[in-house]
Amino acid sequence: MHMTTPNPRPAPQRWSAAPVLLAAFLSPAGATQESPQRIALVAPTTAALMPAEVAASGRSTSANFRADWQVAGPLAAGASSTFFRLERLAVGPKLPLGPTPPFPVAVTPAAAKAGAGAAVTLLGINFQAPGAGALSADFGAATVPVVASSNLVAAGTTPAGVNVYGNPLGAVAVGMTSNLGTDLGAAEFVHHPALVQRAPMQVAGTLRLDVLASSGAVVGVFLGSPVAGVAVPIAPFAGAAEILVNLQAIVGFTPLPLGSASFQFPVPSLPGLAGTVIHLQGLALEGAAGSFTNHLSVPILP
Repeated sequence: MHMTTPNPRPAPQRWSAAPVLLAAFLSPAGATQESPQRIALVAPTTAALMPAEVAASGRSTSANFRADWQVAGPLAAGASSTFFRLERLAVGPKLPLGPTPPFPVAVTPAAAKAGAGAAVTLLGINFQAPGAGALSADFGAATVPVVASSNLVAAGTTPAGVNVYGNPLGAVAVGMTSNLGTDLGAAEFVHHPALVQRAPMQVAGTLRLDVLASSGAVVGVFLGSPVAGVAVPIAPFAGAAEILVNLQAIVGFTPLPLGSASFQFPVPSLPGLAGTVIHLQGLALEGAAGSFTNHLSVPILP
């Protein structure tokens, strides 16, 4: 394979957020009899709810009112009022309320050299929720303590991000833990120099690859085959070569003035390629030394 008439009804309100289905049950907080009024706020979209958007719930209380909200249940028919058009309505029993673990959404900077000790700031929610206690962050399988300066911001330093051969781990998911539980969140961190696959690779599609390294590094990317359990150190480079057979350069050594670059490679329209796994590794040169990147294995999907 070589990869080189006017409507009397007002227009619906448009939201830029992702599809959301929110039903609120509002009642006087001190009432002896509950007579809730349901308020539904719905993003005007026909898109189905993703599984991750189902089974969320919460509560908000003021001096006079309490609101229980949920995202749950089967979908009822559309409805409209003077001000809102409700295209979807969630109905069903209220969901139980649970603890609110910390939820990281971003890490800044989002990448650093694979060695330990890079200072990072984590952004998210519930870092100082009541009862949260001490916080820790998981960078892939490695855990480090972090300190929250607010409910939305925490700071710490990264753990080392290398494998048994001393090569960077590349992109890892970032989760956080407190006394209220653990949540994987939506954050990613890249131990570089690294190759990062940004979309699935399919027959007749495209391989999209990001290359990250220190600013000013010169990086080449190679396609080849591994030998199970074997990696070869090559001085003076840190890490080791993990792909050793049938090597082919797919990115000639290219300067990265800003520390990153993106590449796309077409995949042939050959059904027999489905199920094949390709193996990639790069070499980042920094002055007289440098480092191998992570070994990236990419399956070709039908």
